[in-house]
Amino acid sequence: GFRTGDKAPMAYVELVDRPELEEAED
Repeated sequence: GFRTGDKAPMAYVELVDRPELEEAED
């Protein structure tokens, strides 16, 4: 879910950064 605000980009990066790193390591 994308929200208009400061928390939108932060949450997006956190959710995308975590799975991406895990997948890359795997």
